[in-house]
Amino acid sequence: MQSLRDASGMRKLNLIYLANDVTQQSKARKREEFVNAFSTVIAEAMENAYLHGTQDVQNRLKHVANVWEQRNIFSENVMMDVNKRLELAEKSVKKSLSGGKIGGALKLSLVPELSKLNLLYHNLTASISSSSLSIGSSFSFYTQLTEAETPPVSPLYASKLFQLLESLKLSYNTSKAAIVVREDIIKQLEILLKENNSMLAKENEQLDEIQKKIDHVDDMKQKIEKMVTDIEISEDENSKPSILFKEFSSNDQTMLYEKPVTYDIINDETKSNFQVSDLKSMPILTCLKNIEDDSNPRNDSKSEIT
Repeated sequence: MQSLRDASGMRKLNLIYLANDVTQQSKARKREEFVNAFSTVIAEAMENAYLHGTQDVQNRLKHVANVWEQRNIFSENVMMDVNKRLELAEKSVKKSLSGGKIGGALKLSLVPELSKLNLLYHNLTASISSSSLSIGSSFSFYTQLTEAETPPVSPLYASKLFQLLESLKLSYNTSKAAIVVREDIIKQLEILLKENNSMLAKENEQLDEIQKKIDHVDDMKQKIEKMVTDIEISEDENSKPSILFKEFSSNDQTMLYEKPVTYDIINDETKSNFQVSDLKSMPILTCLKNIEDDSNPRNDSKSEIT
């Protein structure tokens, strides 16, 4: 079996042809030992040859399997295992041929960190496929040979027990191989997990540092904007002209003046000069009353006028 694994596609086919000749001649001569020996490995050999062969090699392998089934070279369980493996191999080949594109788009290449993991998963899939088929076939064969309460004592039954033993050993080996591959996958996943956790911690630190810088720059921006606004307001206030206003308060009705004012009032040909020396803060009603009083002569002044 190891020779077949190491051989090229066409040489694999030649080895299958050799096994076919030996088993058919043994069957014709009723020498079951060769048939029993090949029964334990022939399904795996056919699958391996199919996966690594050209389309012509694959068609020839299918023809060989049909001949074995028609001539009853191998048992029904063995042929069932062979056909299942060929079917799975055919699906795997078709999937690999169409795997270059997904929905018309080119497939993205795997990163180096996942390439080994991807290869391990392919190996695991193949191992599980081989293990499942081998275990199912051997368990079914085991049930058939051991269900009788009293096993028959005959060379044929002994030969079948030998075949069952080899089948169970093959199932054990394929199952163990699948376990080894899965353990390797777990190791690779643990390595990836450790690396990603380390990178995650560094990226979180970097993110915190970026946030600190963002906060610092935002604070600086707000301070500069406030300073610019204050300067503009100060410049606007300094540019306004300084004007002295005379104010009039409607609440206390007060007139405010800077200088005293002198009024000349003529009443009944009598001229009176008076000076409002300080009306600052004087109520306007009081001011008007004083002006009215000064404009009307008193009674004693009338008596003096002739």
